Parts: sequence; structure tokens; C-alpha cells
Amino acid sequence: MLEGLVIDTSRDHNTTATAKRIAKMYVREVFAGRFEAAPDATDLPNAGCLEEIYALGPITVRSTCSHHFVPAIGRMWVGVLPGKSVIGISKVVRVANWIMARPHSKRKPLLC
Repeated sequence: MLEGLVIDTSRDHNTTATAKRIAKMYVREVFAGRFEAAPDATDLPNAGCLEEIYALGPITVRSTCSHHFVPAIGRMWVGVLPGKSVIGISKVVRVANWIMARPHSKRKPLLC
């Protein structure tokens, strides 16, 4: 990738080990959702007997275009239909961020 961008990694001391740093950034930050386990989301009894769908948002999320690796930052809303148990609101946000922390394609909508 660096060669394609005409970045001289052999003679410029500033770019020594840049490829390794870039790879670590993608694994640990940009695409963390592909390499980390799903966040814990302990469910609790639906003590309030909620039966109607409710929405959470806006949740600010960051993702990446799977075609060009261009960053995408946006807001999303999540609809929740409670059952016999529910998870906390903060857990919904963690799961949303975990799912979005991977490359996505506009052509293949994310269903979860």
C-alpha cells in the first residue's frame, strides 16, 4: 500500500516500520470488531413487562467502507423489541460500536 502511495520506506527514517504501525492500527482500532470478542451483554428479567418496541439513539458510530477503506462516521438508531429479558441501554451501544468497527459495504446492508 505504501509503495502504491509512493511513500519511500527505505530512505526516509520517518517511515521506518510504518507498515507495521498501520497494520496494528487497523487490527486494534479501525477493524477491532473483527478481532475482538463480542462485548458482554448480561440480560435481565423484563421486570417492567415492556411489550412495545423502543428506539435508542442517536448512537455515534465509526466504520469503514469495505471497497476503498474510507472512514465513515455517522449516527444510528436501534429499535429494541423486549422479550422475557432485556439488556441495558449501555450494552446496546457497546454492541452497536462492536458491529460497526469493521468494514461495511453499501451494497450489503448490515442485518443483526
